[in-house]
Amino acid sequence: MNNKLPNGWVETIIGKLGEVISGGTPSTRISDNFGGYIAWVTPADLTGYKDKYISRGKRNITIKGLKSSSARLMPKNSILFSSRAPIGYTVIASNKICTNQGFKSLIPCVKYINSEYVYYYLKNSKQIAESFASGTTFKEISGTSFKKLPIKLPPLNEQKRIVEKIEKLFSNLDNSDKYLAHLEQQLKRYRQSVLKSAFDGEFTKEWRKNNNISLNKWQALTLNDVADELFAGGDKPEHVSKERTKEYKYPIYSNGLKNKGLYGFTNIYKVDKECVTISARGTIGFPVVRNEKFVPIVRLIVLIPKDYVLSKFLKFYLESEIVTQSGSSIPQLTVPMVKQIFIKIPIIEEQIEILKHIEQHMSIIDKLEEVVQKSIKESKRLRQSILKQAFEGKLVEQDSNDESAEILLEKIAKAKEEYKKALKRNKK
Repeated sequence: MNNKLPNGWVETIIGKLGEVISGGTPSTRISDNFGGYIAWVTPADLTGYKDKYISRGKRNITIKGLKSSSARLMPKNSILFSSRAPIGYTVIASNKICTNQGFKSLIPCVKYINSEYVYYYLKNSKQIAESFASGTTFKEISGTSFKKLPIKLPPLNEQKRIVEKIEKLFSNLDNSDKYLAHLEQQLKRYRQSVLKSAFDGEFTKEWRKNNNISLNKWQALTLNDVADELFAGGDKPEHVSKERTKEYKYPIYSNGLKNKGLYGFTNIYKVDKECVTISARGTIGFPVVRNEKFVPIVRLIVLIPKDYVLSKFLKFYLESEIVTQSGSSIPQLTVPMVKQIFIKIPIIEEQIEILKHIEQHMSIIDKLEEVVQKSIKESKRLRQSILKQAFEGKLVEQDSNDESAEILLEKIAKAKEEYKKALKRNKK
């Protein structure tokens, strides 16, 4: 950590800010341990969770479950930090709450520590936290290691000002992100609208009129009718290389999106004609035009068109038709399902004209989507920059009248001693 601290700040460890505790799980064999009114949180409850505060998990436990396990009832404003699978989920308890053993939690001395400041600090320190983890099967941070996590602590009033500034700036970014998400959806709708207009014959009305061709000339066929070959990929080849070599020069394609589904390379090809591949599972219906020798593997459907149908025309048609018909509700596509899909085929000349219009529109959409994606990445980068400045003391003005963090630590240490003495008295 950087030793150059702003005035009034101190470099300390999490364990000095309050009490650190681990959670626990009541026996699942005893039904009376669950279904009570005590909130109980596991790391799984935080998958996809975006709020700063949490009030409960998916399950509650009973008083019996609490007493029979190592779980502890923690007060409001406790900071929950997942210590394994994965490390780094951070939330603040908005009421009394328990956790399982997948958490190491801090009950801060709230009189001198701002819980939200620690929350943002821990969220920004995921990599540091992971370096404190140990284990072979899976990495985990022990209670002892969690206590030793370093933290830069400013005066209490400055903690509050930092949190206020972070949240103001994050609120602006949240509004920007909502707008960007809206734009993403609008561009997807625009893309589908373009494809619908193309395959309804809207783009080539004038062309047909000039060439004295009727829309009725379009042939209604199935994909089976327009295919020279239509089949699914098989098992992965016996010989596979991750890199292309002189011996292993033929690509292996699966149904993935990344690198258009490139799985690896092999020494014998199975397809040597221009075709359209369709992902049959996972990312349903993702079509790609391929004009190379390659090997398709399981869950990738290959369609080699007849000579009166352009591969790119089919690709765009499939992009439109499968998205609108199957969506995400169909778990997988099969060859029999693909064979039955209907398509209206114009003559080659009109296919070429339609593709010109599609590609003009898609070029604009692609550029706009690229701008949106760059803006989304920039928003994430700005959030990291804001937190970095916050914990370097560069986000808000300092006040020389603020009580230094060193004095806060002394007061916390004293409060902890008094708390321990009180516990001993209660036991007696």
